[in-house]
Amino acid sequence: MVRIAKARQIGSEETARHLRGALVRLGMDRDELLADIRETATDHQSLLRIIMREIDEAVLPRKMALLSDSGIEAMLVASNRRLIELRTNDTVQQKAEGGETDPEDAARAYAQTIKKIGQQAAGTALQRMGRALNPSTSGKSCSAARLAEVSESLGHENRMHGFLKMIQPRAKGWIMRAREGRDVEREGPEAVLLRLDHVEKIFAAHRGAKGTLRRLDRAGPSCSAFALAPGWQAIVARDGTDSLLAAVPNQGRVAVMDDWRKVFGTTGLNATV
Repeated sequence: MVRIAKARQIGSEETARHLRGALVRLGMDRDELLADIRETATDHQSLLRIIMREIDEAVLPRKMALLSDSGIEAMLVASNRRLIELRTNDTVQQKAEGGETDPEDAARAYAQTIKKIGQQAAGTALQRMGRALNPSTSGKSCSAARLAEVSESLGHENRMHGFLKMIQPRAKGWIMRAREGRDVEREGPEAVLLRLDHVEKIFAAHRGAKGTLRRLDRAGPSCSAFALAPGWQAIVARDGTDSLLAAVPNQGRVAVMDDWRKVFGTTGLNATV
């Protein structure tokens, strides 16, 4: 009974907040309202605030576009006060498979993409495109509040460095690249680092064979494990422009994947190949 009462109280507070926001905008004059609707983001934080406001106001499925001087950066769909779809370069970010709809994973993937757009595309603005027809019901979704919580965590310590600190005691050697490869750190026996360099070259060649990657493709983090040598696994992790390769013993792979979940959730976690 206490839980039900608390849920009703929270629901009532949220409804009251939405109503207050709607009344404030209803009271604006025409010029103020147009300026509010056409607001242009100056950074990823202001872009996030604009998107959150639209999510909060969307009850029926609403389609929106993020526009910059270069054109359309992304297409979004919000419904029932949740972000249910985000597309960049015709790629659906973190589409759910098999009914998986973890809001934490969705919020993390969306927040990563929004942050990239806000940092890379100057003067991004949101434009409403009208009602979304036949919106996806299989994609992951999240509320504006969850999106804000995850976005705030992205502003703290670099997550890949945090992941490295956790697995470092188990790693025989590792190579960390940050800031689009401008910062490189290496540690471990030269023979191990040479093997990791070889793995990195294979991945670079694979990406090159697929053609030049668009700057917003695969915005979410990813982590995979591959056989490196008898008894050893190569951990290959990426988070935006940051990457980490590490050599860990076979028996340490499960613990490393558990560490990944603690930092990134289940986003981008792949099976051993």
